[in-house]
Amino acid sequence: MKEFGILITLTFITTFGCYSQVQDEYQESTFQGAEEVSIGQHNPIVDLINSNSVGQTIKIGNLEIMKNDIVEETLNWNDATAACSNLGDGWRLPTKKELHVMYINRKKIGGFSSVSDTGKENYWSSTSESGFNENVYWQSFSDNDISLSSEKIWTYGVRAVRTITPAPSNNVKKISWH
Repeated sequence: MKEFGILITLTFITTFGCYSQVQDEYQESTFQGAEEVSIGQHNPIVDLINSNSVGQTIKIGNLEIMKNDIVEETLNWNDATAACSNLGDGWRLPTKKELHVMYINRKKIGGFSSVSDTGKENYWSSTSESGFNENVYWQSFSDNDISLSSEKIWTYGVRAVRTITPAPSNNVKKISWH
């Protein structure tokens, strides 16, 4: 029985040692494509994003939308939020409703993937579940699915938007008194 206990202990140590090694290797390659990364990790590509990253935009109603994703790769929710913020001048992640408007107008906007095996057909929103800030919505552009995720470490596409405030009108008639 003692030999069986030693065998179990050695198996556990060997397994744990291999798992630890795999974790270390995984940590080194976290920023390649659509892999899951932990919330504490940061994608360095986000630091390179600035106002020059905006590119072409399209206006739908009072919403200005980037015609392309911020970056080619997918980002976790925290990096997606930071990337939009780095654009400055009011750029942000779209709300759940704005993402749906984008889905409806996806052909007019352009640049969205509708192929479900690319990993880029899903896009983050800024809308969280009422009372649960850790749960946020995302939208699939392959099938119009709007889902709630408690996994902000998942990586999805990022398309920034900003609200356009109309300029005040100068169409005020002057009244002259004679």
